[in-house]
Amino acid sequence: DRMEHPSEKRVLVCGLGGGLDIVNASILYFASKHEGITASLGSTRPASMEELKKVSKFSENGCMITGESTISAKGRYAEAKIAAAIQEDVVFFCRNSKGKQDVRRLADAINKSAEKFGYTDIIFMDGGGDSLILRPTDAPEQGYDPFKGGDAALLHALHTIKHSHCRFIHAIVAVGLDIDPMAFQNNIDMLKERDGYFGRVNLKTGEQEDFKLKDLFQFQDLKFLGKYFEISEKILVLNDADLKDRSKTKSHTATVTYHALQGHYGVQRTYVEWEGKVDGVPGVHVLESHAWVYFIDPIVAEQLKLDLNKK
Repeated sequence: DRMEHPSEKRVLVCGLGGGLDIVNASILYFASKHEGITASLGSTRPASMEELKKVSKFSENGCMITGESTISAKGRYAEAKIAAAIQEDVVFFCRNSKGKQDVRRLADAINKSAEKFGYTDIIFMDGGGDSLILRPTDAPEQGYDPFKGGDAALLHALHTIKHSHCRFIHAIVAVGLDIDPMAFQNNIDMLKERDGYFGRVNLKTGEQEDFKLKDLFQFQDLKFLGKYFEISEKILVLNDADLKDRSKTKSHTATVTYHALQGHYGVQRTYVEWEGKVDGVPGVHVLESHAWVYFIDPIVAEQLKLDLNKK
């Protein structure tokens, strides 16, 4: 298998499903560009196509968002603002059709994007780690269904794509916010046994462990983080002053990731309703471990989830 030169690569780095996963995805988007790879930024969200205006469709549930596009769906949508900031269209996958989850059309949109734009790799980025909840007991709260929700729908969609034109990669940063850290490590160990683990990289120190995606990223330096910090500061509510800025958006995982990569450890505010408290004070504990990004094979992970939950 000859090593492809990075310039032959075309990579889409896409938010996996959470509100501001696109901001987490921008880290690897800027990293790809820094490596000399042709890269696009994308987002997977629950909005239905009829809630999007001034977009160009490439499939029933896939379109390009520009700085002029508008999204009328309820929730946190920063895609148009990000498209304006990076001066590039953002690839948008609608998880829903007419308000209902639609795995078939989501899978079709992902496949069509790879055909139309010639992607060799699509990386789906999750912040927090709930996308690797494989069993109900992996979740921090009771009664969690690993087959329900937006992340699960996307991962199921990837698993249904039989003849893909590209490689799918699942990346996870700020692990432990949305998953029991011990359960996460246990799932990584099981993925290793199935050759479904591509290693991890610390985005603060540049340290690498078992990292197997050298055909994409060398991570020789982390200079690309400057652009990611700029985008985060434009988009996210990071401090009390930002709360007054209506154009900024709150995000739990994207804010923790930002602080971890800046080296702002300790208690930090994320300002979301579910923020929680540390010693009675609103905030979340930002850890050095939140700076690691893990790379896995989403098809292998989905199969492992199906196998673990067989009755």
